[in-house]
Amino acid sequence: MDFKTAKNAIDYILKDENNLKIQFTGGEPLLNFKLIEKVINYCMDHYPDRNISYAIQTNGTLLEENIIKRIKELKLNVGVSVDNIDPKDSALRPYMDGRSSTLDTIRGIYLLRNNNLPFGITTVVTNKNLPYLLDLLNYLISLGIRSISFDILKPKRREHLALMPDEDEFKSLLEKMKDFPIYIKNLVGRPKDKYCYLNSGDLLFVN
Repeated sequence: MDFKTAKNAIDYILKDENNLKIQFTGGEPLLNFKLIEKVINYCMDHYPDRNISYAIQTNGTLLEENIIKRIKELKLNVGVSVDNIDPKDSALRPYMDGRSSTLDTIRGIYLLRNNNLPFGITTVVTNKNLPYLLDLLNYLISLGIRSISFDILKPKRREHLALMPDEDEFKSLLEKMKDFPIYIKNLVGRPKDKYCYLNSGDLLFVN
């Protein structure tokens, strides 16, 4: 995304709104970190009287000490996407050359923790990681992580259908997780008409 697109979206929304959350996602948003800085600086300069918060959803592989320092300065809320903890498993989130990205994601998680930057976890549930979700959850709890959200895979290609998890098995696992010392967003009740912010016109996606 170029800055003109981002600026036009911000100006469009803030014509009528005083409250806004901007979430940077992707792909991998840290590949375009300069845009994130520009967007936040633009909002601070042009809309200082508005209530604007910022968040980033990253796979954590590009996190470095200097980037984390800048994230703190920009007051960016951080979410990390991680689907498993097996460093040999390249079925989920592989690099372009087929290598597993898991170790680099875990390294990013440790960097965030060591720099005292709070973050949550998002895990996409497939039939590849469904049998190991309890192991993943226990590992994350041992690191002191306080919140997690599970997203069932949304198939975008025909080959994704082969990765779909058994939803009954997933619901059964959620029941087992009820007493775990971590905030699990999937266990929080919500009104039926608020499944997604898009339903009520409260969310705009810009690409």
